[in-house]
Amino acid sequence: MQNHDKWTLPAIVHALRDATREAHDRLDANSPAFAPDLDLYAYHEILGRYLTAHRALEQALEPWATSLARRGVSLDERRKVPLLLLDRARTTSGLSTDDDEHEPTFALPTLASAWGALYVMEGSTLGGQHILRALETSALARREGLTRVSGLAYFTGYASRTGEMWRQFLSALGEADVADTGGRDAIIDGARSAFALFERVLSGSASSHST
Repeated sequence: MQNHDKWTLPAIVHALRDATREAHDRLDANSPAFAPDLDLYAYHEILGRYLTAHRALEQALEPWATSLARRGVSLDERRKVPLLLLDRARTTSGLSTDDDEHEPTFALPTLASAWGALYVMEGSTLGGQHILRALETSALARREGLTRVSGLAYFTGYASRTGEMWRQFLSALGEADVADTGGRDAIIDGARSAFALFERVLSGSASSHST
């Protein structure tokens, strides 16, 4: 009876990993949240950059919310902007709260491209668990009293449900890929565009454009 419930990754996930491996590795290697001397000002700025990227991404996903929900993926349940706003408010401490930075132009022209972008957004949530563990033990968190519900909410993601939410998304993504046999290239394009968005914004080049 063993392996009866073994879960297999959908084929599209392997294709996405292969197509975006270099971008994924670059983001991991250059994550500003791992800086050993991270202070409140720098952390506040990092959160602002993530906020800029997620605002652009979630706005581009909005037209596809109903179609995604039909596959069991609720955009409202997976939004990251509210968590980032919460963390930014917690880490303000008299710092500038100017969120009117250059907003990147970002669009997802098809539903398939939206699935690809969501793959990046949800993968970032999963990867955030690794960043969370580093931040929780940092001098910054101890000094400022940052916790999973106050200051580290974005990187906490779905907390104990993070793995479950990731698997649910991948299952829905696999079903969408099978249902639209001609959409795989667009899914991959959407993922690549989302990775490029995060790379530009996190490196401080938010004014760059993407389509």
